[in-house]
Amino acid sequence: MPMISRPLTVDNKPVGLPAKESLTGQSVIDASRLADQTGMLTCEPGITSTAATEAKSAHTDGGKAVRLSRGCPIDLLPKHGDLLEKSEARFRTLANMIPAIVWTAAPDGTMTFVNDQWFSFCGITPEQNARCWPALVLHPNDQARCREAWSAARQSGRALEIETRIRRNDGEYLWFLTRAIPIRNAEGAITAWSGTTTDIHDRKLAEEALRASEARFRTIVETANEGIWLIGADARTQFVNARMATMLGCTPDEMIGRSALEFTFPEDEPIHRERVGRNLAGEFEQFEIRFRRKDGVAIPVLAATSALRDELGQVSGALGMFSDMSEKKRLEEQQALLMRELHHRVKNTLSTVQALVNSTARNAPSVQTFRDSLTQRIMSLAKTHTLLFDNEMAGVQLRDILRSELEPYDDQTGTRVILTGPDLDVPPHLTLAVGMAVHELTTNAAKYGALSSPQGRVHVTWSLPAAVVEESKIQFEWVEQGGPPVAVPDRKGFGTTLLERVLSRQLGGEVEMAFAPEGLRVRVEAALVGVAR
Repeated sequence: MPMISRPLTVDNKPVGLPAKESLTGQSVIDASRLADQTGMLTCEPGITSTAATEAKSAHTDGGKAVRLSRGCPIDLLPKHGDLLEKSEARFRTLANMIPAIVWTAAPDGTMTFVNDQWFSFCGITPEQNARCWPALVLHPNDQARCREAWSAARQSGRALEIETRIRRNDGEYLWFLTRAIPIRNAEGAITAWSGTTTDIHDRKLAEEALRASEARFRTIVETANEGIWLIGADARTQFVNARMATMLGCTPDEMIGRSALEFTFPEDEPIHRERVGRNLAGEFEQFEIRFRRKDGVAIPVLAATSALRDELGQVSGALGMFSDMSEKKRLEEQQALLMRELHHRVKNTLSTVQALVNSTARNAPSVQTFRDSLTQRIMSLAKTHTLLFDNEMAGVQLRDILRSELEPYDDQTGTRVILTGPDLDVPPHLTLAVGMAVHELTTNAAKYGALSSPQGRVHVTWSLPAAVVEESKIQFEWVEQGGPPVAVPDRKGFGTTLLERVLSRQLGGEVEMAFAPEGLRVRVEAALVGVAR
């Protein structure tokens, strides 16, 4: 709709036409040149109406004569006098029958006609329309934009096309598309504007719903934890989300246009071709496969793929969703390793228990002694297992193993049990052996050595002389003082046998035991790193 209006009559007819042009764009001539009494028309100086077939015929319209055509007889003038009015009446009738809003305007933008659909939709009168229709029905946010577009169209002489919101008679704003084209005369000058205003509200709602749906879809696609990959019938990439590109070490732009087979290993290409072929044949599949990342690393994925069809139902490509299985595979491998480790350690533990039972039985003078000794040794084994479990089977600090066994005999004065040495992790496969050795030393000290006397004390030291742990051997020393006098035993007991076998064989070290009168002294030099199980 133009932004300038001309008053219309109640029956929606223009009050008047432009001063110098009719709606037909034909020139207006002076009625004084008509000679009614002679029945002749003087069209140009020196030419009379007797040459009617050569002159320009005219009809009168309110005291003015309008040029109509060449070759018209003068006696037809009364009939042509109603031609313009009848033409305008037909135009108004047809315009009011059209479901769209139709309007015309003068070259300066003044509205000269608008059909009844406009008033029916807006619910305003012709007087209100002529006075201030933009303020009454045009959405406030669209008024300035509409005014600027209409002004630019008139100044440039180009067609107008603009979408605006117009208030319905119930107060609701609906979207309309307004188009206007200029009407020009033979010289190219604009004589009028002709326009339509069409309801596009449903289309706009559909477009907005589509945009919202696409935005939601894109958000879901871009934030999905799965990779999404779309290929055409030629297996070339048409779309990938950021997750899929990251999975393959690329950006989405780097993958567009590239064949999906470029991201496979040569030995895997046949199976990938087969999978793609099945999808393009319309099949849906779910399977595990691997891709080759940009840096050459294999990426295991769980894939769900299916055919993609166009609006005619024809297969146009394939769509796949891929979940990175790298972490799952790593955990599965770790679980398998742990199961093998558990199996190995359970066997070792059972062998250890069996050895404990046999050795304790051989050295026990009575069943009661056998039961007590075996119970203590199994409890020590259990405590060491607890330390391993608490450290997630990653090894145990030597200090913690010593404290676990010696803590019941420590009076917390700092003089009865003294532990001196750096932090040192005992490898998991040696933890049980070291724990059992410390248990035997502690039990022997509690029964026969320094810990059997209130004044006795045990001082344990250890060190790694070399700067590099892998190249060093631990130097471990157990020294008892303040207990009863020590004598060399008549026979080797279980503890001595365990120390010699466990520490020397499993740790690959050397064991020296000195039964000095002032107390037992045990010195061990062993490698804790790189020792076979």
